[in-house]
Parts: sequence; C-alpha cells; structure tokens
Amino acid sequence: MNKIILFICILFCKPCYSQNFTEAGPQIYQFFDADKKPIQIGKDPGYIDGSPSFQDQWAYGILMLENGKVFSDSAINYSLYSGSIYIKKDGNIYPIDYPVKEFILESSNNTGEKKIYHFEKDFPPIHQNDSSTFYEILFNGALIKFLKKENKLVRASHPYNEPEEREYSTVTNFFIFLPKENSIAELGRKVTLKGLKKILPQYSYLIDSYSSFHKLDLKNIKDLEQLFSFLDSSKIEYASSVSH
Repeated sequence: MNKIILFICILFCKPCYSQNFTEAGPQIYQFFDADKKPIQIGKDPGYIDGSPSFQDQWAYGILMLENGKVFSDSAINYSLYSGSIYIKKDGNIYPIDYPVKEFILESSNNTGEKKIYHFEKDFPPIHQNDSSTFYEILFNGALIKFLKKENKLVRASHPYNEPEEREYSTVTNFFIFLPKENSIAELGRKVTLKGLKKILPQYSYLIDSYSSFHKLDLKNIKDLEQLFSFLDSSKIEYASSVSH
C-alpha cells in the first residue's frame, strides 16, 4: 500500500511548499486571492476563519483517472475554493495534477456513521462552470442526474475599530442534468416544486402526482432522491412499454 501511495505522489503530484517553514518542514499550502493575499488550505483562525476544504479532516478517497486507472489513499481532500484535489503524505500536501475523471470521498466527520460522496465532471458548461467543474452526484439516474455544486469564497468584514476579519463562506447551487439530451439546468440555491416543473416540464404531471401522495421536505436530500428515483423509473417504465 505504501508503495502505491509513493507511486501516486511521484508520478501524478508535485509538492506544494508554504512560505512558512518549521523544523518539521513545509506544513501548509497557500492559495492567493484576487488581491494576492495568501489563502491557506488548512485552518488558520488567526487569519481566515474556517477551511476551504470539503471536509475538515483528511479522508479515504478513490480517484478514477481519465486513462481508466484507479487509485486510492487514506488522506485525500478536495478544495471548494480552488476546485483541486489534494493528497497528504508525510505531513506535506500535494495537488493531484494528473487528470481525474471522477472521485469518491468517505465522510470523516462522524466516525459512527460513514457517508460516501461522489463527484464527477465533464458536464456541459453553464454560467461560470465548465467541463472541468466537479459536481457532487446526489442522484445518479439513467434519465435524470441531480447535482450539487459548492463553492467556498473568502468574505471580509470590518468591525468598528477592529482589524479586518476574513472567513470562508460556502455557496451552494443545485442542478439537473439530462444525459440523453446532454443538457444541464440550474435549480438555484434551493429546490422548489415550481422550479422543478419549470426545468422538467415533461415530468410535471409525475411531480404533481408524487407530491400529492407524499409529504415532501425539499430541504431533505433523501426526500429529493426518492422523488428523482420515482421520476426516473416512471419514465423508463413508460418508454419500455411504448417500445413493446
């Protein structure tokens, strides 16, 4: 396993060094914002509150590369600020430079309940997102994919007679992707039945039918997964019956 990790680091990664060194060597990789102020990947409450990473802790992950190869490691994280994937080895942080098609991260926040997060790219461009943008796959149907895109921005505030305070702020948007049409549409920061029917007019009657018999909490991802599963399977069954 150690040989595989070392192979990944040598072949696909380059080390990232901070301007701040200790006797143990480089500790933190730095990003820079539009004002060329350093933004650190690790927590630094004295400078920027919070973390740019998807998870606070490094976690087990699986990387599916564009050439078909698959690699895994116990210390992987994803930056919602830069959109880059990182691996941690011997206290140093390395960006994954080799093209990654999709990846999976295991939840590290609650040891009692494991959760798997699945990310993919190569979706059609929309707004500031392009084919290299990774989306979290919330529902992965044959006819409908329900996607989430989180970004972390650095926001500054100026308390009266106090130094400037900076913190990471998360912005979340939801999307619908239709594989057969190769089309993507934005639902926005929250999902509504009106918004769903506007983006999916061909599913409007199914949405009304499902919502009339089920108490839907559109803020609950599991409820939305069940709705999309119903829509996806209903259309597949209908198409199959028509073809026969």
